[in-house]
Amino acid sequence: MEEALRVAIEKFKNISFESIPAKCGVNLKDDSARRGVEIKYLARWYLVSPDNITYLDRLGNFIPTGLEEKKQVSEREKIIILHYLTLSKRTPLSGKLIDFREIPGGNMYYSVFEVRVHQPFLALFGRKASLFPEASRALEGEKIDFGDIAFKFMVLPRIPINFILHEGDEEFPPACKVLFDSSISDYLPTEDIVIVCEDVVRELESRTQT
Repeated sequence: MEEALRVAIEKFKNISFESIPAKCGVNLKDDSARRGVEIKYLARWYLVSPDNITYLDRLGNFIPTGLEEKKQVSEREKIIILHYLTLSKRTPLSGKLIDFREIPGGNMYYSVFEVRVHQPFLALFGRKASLFPEASRALEGEKIDFGDIAFKFMVLPRIPINFILHEGDEEFPPACKVLFDSSISDYLPTEDIVIVCEDVVRELESRTQT
């Protein structure tokens, strides 16, 4: 992961800062106090500069070390954010929803996606569906009309991901589905999409424990 982060940082340094807002749907902060890109990933704000990625509060101020639940931005978060900012093709949302198997390479890795995303999600909410809406709203999810309970999460400015829960009954066990806008592969590689979905489930879990 350290090497992947190094490569991502180098690529980020080589792109035009001024081009980022239009192609990624983010804000550029450029004043005497700071210079960087303000971006929201999973309901948390960050400032991305060529030299660092830092947490911001909801007003755009730096969060002092120790006041945030994590003392520093993880390598995992940095890689996802930098890939999004550098790989974006500026593709508009299509409104067409696709399954993970329709993403390039997704069919080959669908069993991995089930283990890393579907199974943990169902372990959380399959038999405790009542917890899903509260956790989702805490993660700024928007209720949508799919399955028994479903929420859309804007995980990054142009990446909505829909988590759909079917509660099941005496005859059928609980099931779930994750759907993406068909433009998603123009913003993130397939492996990153798996990681982002894992992060959604992890964040939902943290909000069932608060």
